[in-house]
Amino acid sequence: MLNARQIVSLITPAIFLLFSASFLVAWLVDRERKRILLFSVSLLLYGAAAVYQIMGIPADFGLSAMISASIYVVSSSFLVEGILRRIGKRYHQLLHVLFFITIRTGIYFYYYVDRSLKTRIYILNFGIGAFFVVTAMRVLDLRSGKLPDRILFGSFGRSRCSSSVGRC
Repeated sequence: MLNARQIVSLITPAIFLLFSASFLVAWLVDRERKRILLFSVSLLLYGAAAVYQIMGIPADFGLSAMISASIYVVSSSFLVEGILRRIGKRYHQLLHVLFFITIRTGIYFYYYVDRSLKTRIYILNFGIGAFFVVTAMRVLDLRSGKLPDRILFGSFGRSRCSSSVGRC
């Protein structure tokens, strides 16, 4: 049974899932723009990770931390790939794998070896934040492009980077 706090907390993932569905519909209309599908998957995964955390699935806190952190990291990878593809760039798949392994190893260590919730939060937020900062530097061309490009750069470059790092 859900408590009142969980019900209210599920509003945010529901909004992400709604945006994910919107991007999916947009992609179904224009399948040539694969980045739209990447945005949809990113939002779907982010919403799913939040649901895992809110609902405490699975009941084992360590496994729950590993699963939700993994989903957040993969969600971030899909987001940055979508943004990079907007300007015809990509990251090598190995970079995504290294990003995933590095953050997941830190989460694992600070749960199973040396329990520190604060450090796990720092690892996840600063890790994803650093990935966003590197991506923002790669997409600097967007800030002098067409209006949609400038909006994309502004929303990603400012909001995502500052909120990811700033949450710590």
